[in-house]
Amino acid sequence: MRFSVALCTCNGGAYLREQLDSLAAQTRLPDELVVCDDASTDNTASIIEHFALEVPFPVRVFVNDVRLGVTRNFDRAFGLCQGDLIAPADQDDVWHPDKLRLIEEQFATDADVGLVFTDLEVVDERLQPLGHRAWQSDGVEFDRGPQRLLDRGKAVDVLLTRNVVTGCAMAFKSRFRSLVCPIPLEVCGLRIVHDYWIAALVAAASTVRYLDRPLVKYRRHGNQQVGLSGPRTEPDPNAWTRGCRRMVAYPVWADLSEAIGERLAGAGPPFADAGIISALTQRAQHARTRELVWNYHYPRRVLTVLGEVLRLHYHRFPHPDGDGYELARDLLPYRFLPRFF
Repeated sequence: MRFSVALCTCNGGAYLREQLDSLAAQTRLPDELVVCDDASTDNTASIIEHFALEVPFPVRVFVNDVRLGVTRNFDRAFGLCQGDLIAPADQDDVWHPDKLRLIEEQFATDADVGLVFTDLEVVDERLQPLGHRAWQSDGVEFDRGPQRLLDRGKAVDVLLTRNVVTGCAMAFKSRFRSLVCPIPLEVCGLRIVHDYWIAALVAAASTVRYLDRPLVKYRRHGNQQVGLSGPRTEPDPNAWTRGCRRMVAYPVWADLSEAIGERLAGAGPPFADAGIISALTQRAQHARTRELVWNYHYPRRVLTVLGEVLRLHYHRFPHPDGDGYELARDLLPYRFLPRFF
């Protein structure tokens, strides 16, 4: 398999050379590096030019005449890649020397694997560890529950409910490029980050694997456009706030499920699988129902939830926190929530 690295840059001179050096130090070198520069005004271009003269693999550089933004720039970079596998790269991180080799091994074990992702070590501007990994960050929470779901082949149920995949820590097969691109800037008014869209869409159409080890040093600094939050804190003993955050997320899960189903349907064979599209539609209906039950009087809420139970929706579309947990949340009266959750 040929491995392409798609690197997007924009005024990245401060940290770019360290990232490029980590690409050159890979034990499995990329077959090409595609760089799309988003109209930089610093020394980014000269850094890339000097690097291209030093490495044994081709470096293809494309400079945008006008600034496209992160999502559109990655869109362009993916379209220019010629390899069988595509690994997105950010300009300010540092890769572990075995990153490409270990990811490629995962693809080689199973022809159905469409995307592989890893954990990241969160570091400061000077690459000093901050004491936590990306999967421990608040809002990511890729721990035993979601990992078990993904191991059972339920990656789409994980990735529709939380964004556990960081772009610089993943790689996907280029045959999915026509499916994921163009990447939408938003879904139903919600801004969509490119890695979230790619991971959820590829998960709906193929198998996803993960490596439970940090293969990227993810640098946190003041100039990031998108960044991970701090480490997850201990759960609030009165987790009413946790439940409220999830209620807000239901429309997002529904809208994203429908958007992915529409993209699959429009892509045609081999992606337009009627069973997968139907499941995405039902998943969206389940999410919208779960949002509405909290507005119902309690007897109607119970009847509605039982209807979802009889349709096996809680079982078919499991939440990473567990079927029983989510079902109990929807059934219990409000006054019990602070005590049990």
